[in-house]
Amino acid sequence: MAYTGGYAIERDDEAPTHPVRLTDQFKRAYATVGGAEVERYTDGRTDEPFWRCTGCGRTGAPGFGWDEKAHEQANAHAGECRAKGRG
Repeated sequence: MAYTGGYAIERDDEAPTHPVRLTDQFKRAYATVGGAEVERYTDGRTDEPFWRCTGCGRTGAPGFGWDEKAHEQANAHAGECRAKGRG
């Protein structure tokens, strides 16, 4: 856990990081408590769903065929994350 300005941010170092590529398909954005967005995508090469937070940088990828799980994880993270949006 990292401590930054009054907030403890837990990072999942085991979770894969997914840089967004031009081939990725944007699915939905979820507003976080802090004002950032959690963006949900489908990998353009493998059709694997994943999400990433534009505030704290956390990512998640539940695996191929788990669109509903990606939605649940992204929505849950948005309800907990207090990171401000970047930029």
